[in-house]
Amino acid sequence: MAKDWNRRVFLRSSVAGAGASLALGSEGAGTASASPGAGVDVSHGDGLRVERTTVEYAETLLGTEVEHPRLTWELAAHGRGARKSAYRVRVATTEKDLVRGRHLVWDSGRVESDRTVGIVYAGPALRPRTRYHWQVRVWDGAGRPSAWSTPRWWETTLPKDAWQGFWIGSSAAPEPPGFEGASWIWSPGSTSNSAPAGPRWFRGQVTLPAGVEIRRATLVATADDDFTLYLDGQEVLHQAERTDAWRSGHLADVTERVRGANGGRIVLAALATNRGSASVNPGGLLVRLIVETASGGTVELVTGAGWRCAESEQQGWQQPEFADADWPAVVLLAPYGQGPWGSGVSVTVPEQPAPLLRREFTLPQKVVSARLHISGLAYYDAEINGVRIGRQVLDPGFTDYDETVLYAVHDVTDQVRRGVNAIGVTLGRGSGLGDLTSQGRARGDRSRRLPAAGVRRQSARGHQADGDGVSASRAGRDG
Repeated sequence: MAKDWNRRVFLRSSVAGAGASLALGSEGAGTASASPGAGVDVSHGDGLRVERTTVEYAETLLGTEVEHPRLTWELAAHGRGARKSAYRVRVATTEKDLVRGRHLVWDSGRVESDRTVGIVYAGPALRPRTRYHWQVRVWDGAGRPSAWSTPRWWETTLPKDAWQGFWIGSSAAPEPPGFEGASWIWSPGSTSNSAPAGPRWFRGQVTLPAGVEIRRATLVATADDDFTLYLDGQEVLHQAERTDAWRSGHLADVTERVRGANGGRIVLAALATNRGSASVNPGGLLVRLIVETASGGTVELVTGAGWRCAESEQQGWQQPEFADADWPAVVLLAPYGQGPWGSGVSVTVPEQPAPLLRREFTLPQKVVSARLHISGLAYYDAEINGVRIGRQVLDPGFTDYDETVLYAVHDVTDQVRRGVNAIGVTLGRGSGLGDLTSQGRARGDRSRRLPAAGVRRQSARGHQADGDGVSASRAGRDG
């Protein structure tokens, strides 16, 4: 078998039967048969040799919960017709003890078998957070032993009851305001089931108490069918023409614009258009401005009584100083929650930036070994002291978070140091916390009620270790 060993091809061929359980051959040499046959011509050169070994189908395995790992090896030989008749596996907790054959954790002894795939570790129970070194030798059909394979290792992870971390994440985004207190409005002559088609121009205003300190100002709006909304002459929201556009409310933070209002007088102006020519063709505008003050009070401006409307555009109509006294009053079609629209408007929340989590920690002594165990309820990137941990992307793998959450284990011995250290995690956003339909589409994003993502982490110090690797295992979601 060539050096660029293909795991999938190897596994597929290994389960075809006993005759395919042994892969032999090397560059410049023929491929040997896995079982003896008539007229076999076996070269008596240097016999079988172990080309490659894996544990749980990985060359080395950092952080595994598997209690009885499966060991596999790939063989090669010169000539044709070579076969394997037996094997011996030995395991130790240090590479020195392994190669010297002393203080072994497990020695299978010579086992008469031609198997090379999925040999189960059958030694004593594995200790958590421990690295185990192993190697194998085999015997050919003539009873000649091979050399011992190159030592490899696997490392166990934390026991399930040793997780001491907690699920952490960013604060949940605040619930967007609704349209409570606002009414659907349109031009004179309209009803809740029928309104003149075409554009209409609307204005409403409110004056803030003198000297009030503004903490936050939020604006939500929608229209049947489309609109552009201005605050003190500046466009702040727009809803393009589309079917049932009124079902989507639009949200804007207008704190700075409200703070800059001249004399505390706030003017909202909207251009809204009712499209279509059906016999039942309602049109409406729905707006709510909420101004929160530093003292805990609120001032609101909602569509309703006091708003005015025009059927034609006039120069400067959206500016706060425009004189609208001769505009007629609007018609109140229905309070929000009633009329043909009901309460079917959902407010679209702008996408929030990725949460950044950070914590400093101090290590008073020289670091001998360090492991990072980390999991997320969404994708994440982790860094320690400014160095990205791991090479994988889209980690952890997708699972049903109600049942299984994957975690990864990283060797971070070279990233931490004696003294002050810092760990930082960037959390991903998306539908990771939403339920999925059978077609895989998101159904209800729960990020409004839960943190957008959570991270569970724990670092551990143990024996001296070198090497690199990462693995994913199952972890409970019981914080």
